[in-house]
Amino acid sequence: MQTSAQQWGDEITLRILQLFAEAAKIGVGSRVELTYTNGKLVITLIRGRKRLAELLTAITKTNRHREIKYGVSSGREEW
Repeated sequence: MQTSAQQWGDEITLRILQLFAEAAKIGVGSRVELTYTNGKLVITLIRGRKRLAELLTAITKTNRHREIKYGVSSGREEW
């Protein structure tokens, strides 16, 4: 399939034929990842959401924030 890039606001867009979108299971609102490899633009569908375990593996000692103190307790709060 050949198509042409078009201007849409401040962005360049590519139109995908419905036949290809259905085959790739891409619909309106689908999340995709774009990569440029060996002179080719590759579109990959992102399936599902990341699980908590996957997100937690990204936490390291260098990117974890310190404890934030909000002052003394008030009411029946326990710290």
